[in-house]
Amino acid sequence: MGLRQMTMDEMRREHGLPEDAEYLGYAVHLEKRDEFLAEFVDNEIVTSKVWAKMPELAHTFESISEAIEVSRKCPGSIVVVNWLIIEGALRYAKPTTVSVPAAEMGTLISTLNARNNSCAVVAQATST
Repeated sequence: MGLRQMTMDEMRREHGLPEDAEYLGYAVHLEKRDEFLAEFVDNEIVTSKVWAKMPELAHTFESISEAIEVSRKCPGSIVVVNWLIIEGALRYAKPTTVSVPAAEMGTLISTLNARNNSCAVVAQATST
């Protein structure tokens, strides 16, 4: 499969999003329960996770590597790109994802960290 970088416009087109959809950041999503990580605390005293049913309430990460690090602490979760959609008076968030084989996730993180920018790149680990 290989890694491929996508521009925001390419990602919008691939997922059928409006041209003015606003990139919010990366979010952690539990697919089986269709819930989004709203709050996460992990320290020497407590580990706490608060999940929300609506992607609008998801905590967003600017860094994909930070989102992946937190996702690894949430079994069954994946990282998605969260978008803000505005249609008239209606405002809502829409998560999107594209698959990356788990074996390539480390390379993806290294590549993104080296570029030090936020780009809409594949963010879901899949088993190969």
